[in-house]
Order: sequence, then structure tokens, then C-alpha cells
Amino acid sequence: MLVVFWALATVSFFPSYKIARIEVVTPPFSPPEQITAGDLIEIDFTQPMDKAFVNGREMTSLNELRHLGAVSIYHDFPTEISGVKIVDSGSWLSHPVVHAFSVFIDVQTPKLEQAAKLRIPASVWEKVNDDHAEQKAIERETMRRLLANSNRPLIPSCWQPPLDSKVVSKFASPRSLPNGKSYFHTGLDLRAATGTPIPASGEGEVIYAGHMVVPGNVVVIDHGGGFFSRYMHLSEISVNVTDQVKQGQQVGLAGATGRVEAPHLHWEVVWKGVKTDPLKITKAWSHLCGK
Repeated sequence: MLVVFWALATVSFFPSYKIARIEVVTPPFSPPEQITAGDLIEIDFTQPMDKAFVNGREMTSLNELRHLGAVSIYHDFPTEISGVKIVDSGSWLSHPVVHAFSVFIDVQTPKLEQAAKLRIPASVWEKVNDDHAEQKAIERETMRRLLANSNRPLIPSCWQPPLDSKVVSKFASPRSLPNGKSYFHTGLDLRAATGTPIPASGEGEVIYAGHMVVPGNVVVIDHGGGFFSRYMHLSEISVNVTDQVKQGQQVGLAGATGRVEAPHLHWEVVWKGVKTDPLKITKAWSHLCGK
């Protein structure tokens, strides 16, 4: 890990002719004893950090002290939180000094063995089964690239759940498909009749609006700072790619397109390619919005 800090300090912060002196310090925050896979990670540092990371991904800064990141649902080994702070930029006669820390936290991972079998109608399964594997693989790669990162700065809008309705399937709940394959639910399913208006959970730019095999009609919004939201199984799409949307603006109508048992909204939040609990995101934003 020291090698990583050394490279980070010498390449990212200083000219090539400067070699930084790394001083390993105690983490400037109180690490939790354990986190759950899929969790949003909120860190309140006791001092401003120049860079902070979760498993190598640079965390998103909400302010000087608060940083956000996430851990994958499938992350079944200790999570590393690390960071660096320049304490002396040096001179021609002295080396720059960088304080660095790294801490590992145990991760509790849900069990797929407890997966509930989805009751997908035969007419729906025929449209989304393994006969469409090649197309699904293409679409997964398209989405992976879209959600990997964001070049936009974080948009500090106050996120809200798109619907005030019953949660019919929780985030990270284990599921089993008719073909026997199991997976973790990567979003939150909210009860919604076909035709229910679906608003954006936060301000951002539409980066995808179209149809895919499993998601059905889907809209993806880039909120900056590596955060994205997805709205799946829509009956209609109300926005276009490159549209700038406000929190609460309609992006589509609820429906039952794609791989579904019945009409509902699948709402998903992604941080730099990592799916995280949408309700924890809205809770994190509420702290900043005074709610």
C-alpha cells in the first residue's frame, strides 16, 4: 500500500522531479467495525483530505470533511479506506511531505442461498431468457461503460425517492430466476401502477433513454461526482439523451417492460459502477439539505 501512496503523491500532486516523503498516520476518522456489502460509505474526516479512496476508487467529496463511496454487493473481503493529505509542498531544498493512511474494514455479505424464486410469467420469460444472451451481454457492457465514472462535478441537489409508495422488493435481496440462476437485487422496487408519472430523484443529465432486454424501457441520469440513477421497466420515456433534468421532473411513466412479475418502478443508484442502497443516498443528502 505504501507503494500506491508513493506513486499517488509523486505523480498526482508534484512535478516529476519532486519525490515526496510519505508519513503513515492514524486514520483521521472513526472507522466502523463492520459494513454491509452494497452499503453507502459516509466518512466524516476530522481534517480536510486531498484525496480519499474506497477500494481504490476516489471518494466523492460533499464538503471539506464529508466524503461518500460505496461497496459492491458482491464484495466479500475486507474493504480498504485510504487517503492522503499534503502537509508540506516542499521547496528546492526539501522534499514534499504527505500524510497517508489506510484501514481495512470487515464486510458482511448477504447469502444467495436464501434467494426467493421470481414468478415471471412465461410470456415475459420468453422475451428475456438465455436465447437473448448475446444481446443482453452487449447491453450490460454498454451500461457498464456509462456507469463507470462521471466527468461532471457533483450537482448538490436534494435527492428524494421518486415515489412515496410501498417498497415491494428491498435492495440487495437475493433472487432466483426460472433458469436457476441467483443474483442480488441491485435496486429498490416501488409499487406503481402502469402510467404512474416517474420523477427524477435528483438534478442531472440524461445519458441513456431507450429499451433494453432486462431493464425494459430505462432512463439513466448522471448526477455528477460518479453518481447515477436508473429508472427501469417504464411504459413510456419522457426525456431524451443530453436533456438536463431537475429533481422532481418527469422522466417517464411506470410500466411492466423488461423482466418483471408485474408493473412497478425499479429505482437504482450507482456510484462509479457500484450499485448502492438508494434510501441511504437520499438520507445522506438530507443531512446537507437540512431535512
